[in-house]
Amino acid sequence: MKRYAYVLALSVAAPLVALTGCGDSDSSPNTPKDDPNTEVQMDSVKTVDDLPSCTEKREEKVSFIEDDSSIRICLDEKWEEAEDVAAIREDLPNCSDKRNGVSAYVLDEHGFLTCTEGRWKSESTSDEKSSSSKKTDKSSSSTEKNSSGNEKVSSAKDESSSSAEAKSSSSEKEEKSSSSSKDVKPAKASLTATIYDTDASLHPLFSCDVGNHGLSAGEGCQTGAQGVDAKTAVAAVNACFGVIQGAVETTLGENKKPTLAEDGKACFIDEKYFNQLFNYTEGVNEVTAWEMPFEKNEDGLWGFNSDTVHTAGDVGGFFPVENTTDNDIIAVNGIKQGPTLDARTVRKADGPFFISDTIDFYHYCNSAGWTGGRECNGLFANGDTPSLWNWVGVSRWTGNNRNQHFCMEIHGSFTYSDSLEAAFSANGDQWVFIGNKLAVDNGGNHVNAPSFVQLKTLNKTYSSYMKEGKDYPIDIFFCARRTTMSGFSIQTNFPIKQN
Repeated sequence: MKRYAYVLALSVAAPLVALTGCGDSDSSPNTPKDDPNTEVQMDSVKTVDDLPSCTEKREEKVSFIEDDSSIRICLDEKWEEAEDVAAIREDLPNCSDKRNGVSAYVLDEHGFLTCTEGRWKSESTSDEKSSSSKKTDKSSSSTEKNSSGNEKVSSAKDESSSSAEAKSSSSEKEEKSSSSSKDVKPAKASLTATIYDTDASLHPLFSCDVGNHGLSAGEGCQTGAQGVDAKTAVAAVNACFGVIQGAVETTLGENKKPTLAEDGKACFIDEKYFNQLFNYTEGVNEVTAWEMPFEKNEDGLWGFNSDTVHTAGDVGGFFPVENTTDNDIIAVNGIKQGPTLDARTVRKADGPFFISDTIDFYHYCNSAGWTGGRECNGLFANGDTPSLWNWVGVSRWTGNNRNQHFCMEIHGSFTYSDSLEAAFSANGDQWVFIGNKLAVDNGGNHVNAPSFVQLKTLNKTYSSYMKEGKDYPIDIFFCARRTTMSGFSIQTNFPIKQN
């Protein structure tokens, strides 16, 4: 691909690049290079992988890629490569023979032009269509308003379609928010989760904090269970403080459950007890279904955050199996998955810690789909925090009547695109498989630990196993195995579909 020189004005205070065409011998003599209104403002990132998500809010935003000096522009929720970008048509260099076939995006006209036979011509309209007629089309479309009252202009792709196929601004938003596939049903405003409720008296991998946080915490309720003596059970508890990575295999099992890896046995004893976390076991757990709110917000993101949830009069905390009755127990193939009354045992609980707004929380830790943070294996041990972590000094509630020892799984699907991103956090084990590959690996008993995934980076990690426009599964697993805090969050820029 041909490259052209640019004058880049870099600012340390703000990561924006003011870009103007360089005045080569073919430059138009009338190009107003000194007019700040004709400069194209750009973000500057080091590599393509560092580009933010191309959302509707970033439509027509331009980014300069430092490592290959390329230009990307956000169009229809995808970063497209552009050989040239100009604010107005007059800013383009002369369409000389050496530029024949070069494509340039003109922000004022919301479309690409191609240098053909000595003229810059629109790629989305016939050669006879003039610049003035395009601007007339643009003026008529600009009368549409979005929900915020701001003008919304159709993209070049929309302008090129026939009037019979043209869609309103609101219908475009609905189409984008549902999926890139035309046949996909709109996502519902919740996700159905399966809860496996148990207790430390029933399962040796569950435990209680006694107030001395971290590795010296001691044990407040695990005295042995299912034939596992107290010494063995507590040793597993002590081996499981902080984020424990590598405890599960990187490919989801054929039964849609995580598989215990050899490195995870110090923390989870063996497969028998690990497999009970996400499977009904008579006398050990009981199984219920719970609808987790999962709605699209004003920023165009879907999500749930337990820190904003009110349960039992308290703000924050994640306790989805409060007040379970026998009628709540689900049946699988006609077999009731319970009841197990001791699973409903309530214990001392504390409200969540809130972190400082100055911390970029979700981007803090690396994952299989993100390398812009730091390695967090071993961090976030119960009560222990990274050296740069700041807690916000707000009052936290304390209670003695919360059902905490449980595990949860959520299964859904999505339509793949390079622009997709997802963020997660949890107090306790959290594993997320995307396309059956491990994307989030935050096992262990720990305070609220984050993870962030750019799906295009994840795709590269696993040798490009996902293809644009195809549907893939997403499987989310979480366990609250230790008191006294429970928290869970998920945020995506795409809907998750369930049958």
